[in-house]
Amino acid sequence: MEIEVAVGDDAKGEVALVSKTHVPVRGIVYSSHPRMVCPQPYLSGGERKLSYCFHSVGLLEGDVEEGFFCIACSQGEYTLPFSVVVTARCERLAEGPLRGLSDFADLAKEDWEKAKRAFRSPGFMQLMQPEETKERFFYRGILGGVSQDVSLEEFLLACGLKEPVLAKAAQEAYGVRRFAKDQAGGMRSKKRVGICGI
Repeated sequence: MEIEVAVGDDAKGEVALVSKTHVPVRGIVYSSHPRMVCPQPYLSGGERKLSYCFHSVGLLEGDVEEGFFCIACSQGEYTLPFSVVVTARCERLAEGPLRGLSDFADLAKEDWEKAKRAFRSPGFMQLMQPEETKERFFYRGILGGVSQDVSLEEFLLACGLKEPVLAKAAQEAYGVRRFAKDQAGGMRSKKRVGICGI
């Protein structure tokens, strides 16, 4: 079982344990690793979910911790190995950590300022899958831009994660002969998140 956890966070999850014989099982589960705990270690019944929590406080980015769950029950003793990789902390959405570039694009729609902070964070490259080489090149090339807004906009556009912001003038051309009084005009833009040069 492979688990990823951001620096300083807790990794929580569940594993379904099912008896192949459908005979009710009684037993206990414990972890070989001091950072991995089982909040409800006792098993009872034919099907049970093993909940776990891994504490990463004190570990550094890139650390890998390995261990196993030992399941001692009325049908025998079993082990379930696990490996936990500590990753860099990245900006969070309201409902949880960012899991990929699509989550990041959603964050940019919801909160542009948070997306800018995430874009500049050291762990941003961790959001990209190994096969997303084009996106990695875009990120490295765009990150050096002076304006954070422009850099983020260009990255999202280059990766196809958003549509460009379009602005259109109410008239194609404006003509003014004299400035005798104030003249009003206007521009409208489609409701899209991002920036647009005018």
